[in-house]
Amino acid sequence: AIFVFGLGGVVSFVLVRDAIQRETDWELINDLRYTTRLIEQGVEAAHLQSRKTHITPLDGSKVWHRDSIFTDTLIYLKRTQQLESFRKLSVTRPINDQFYSIEIVNIIFEQDDIFEVVSQIILRLFLFMIFALFIGSILISKQLLLPFQQLLQSIEQFSLKSDKVFPLPKTNIREFKQLNSFLGRMTQKARNDYQTLKEFTENASHEMQTPIAIAQGKLEILQQREDI
Repeated sequence: AIFVFGLGGVVSFVLVRDAIQRETDWELINDLRYTTRLIEQGVEAAHLQSRKTHITPLDGSKVWHRDSIFTDTLIYLKRTQQLESFRKLSVTRPINDQFYSIEIVNIIFEQDDIFEVVSQIILRLFLFMIFALFIGSILISKQLLLPFQQLLQSIEQFSLKSDKVFPLPKTNIREFKQLNSFLGRMTQKARNDYQTLKEFTENASHEMQTPIAIAQGKLEILQQREDI
């Protein structure tokens, strides 16, 4: 579980980071379209200047065509009094016979923030899974291991001297079926061996009684002699 959740956390972090970056780039493109449309409608570029938007009219001699370029940058914010991560879109566009250099920025989640959020989610899921497994093991294991408990009770009550059939609990679990089959053969073989040994002992005892009786009779005769 630690391995799976650890790997899942890394994958989640990468996916969330990429998703945020795509959404941020999409917002920047929308802002660029909106800004371009306002300039086309006659709004002065100076009126559109803001903390997030920087527009610079270009002279004809300084114009070069530049595709949309997305970059990461750091900007100091007075509100937080520290550098924050921003996504910047830089592009050169001809609008109403005039070229403009447009730069638009938008704040993005820092990787530390993304890491913290993903870590909290993964940790909570991990703890929930551990709790669910703990409860499930208590509620389910009794039912799953019931045939095994019954088999242990049968083994404790098993006796070689008894002719009672060895009870095997019914189960649908393959491993328990294999265990039942093995124990059934083993107990039957043990009883057969015990019965064979018992018969041999009885026969040996019966065969030894006759010579012992003869020897005992001769000893009694010897004891009655006066010269012994």
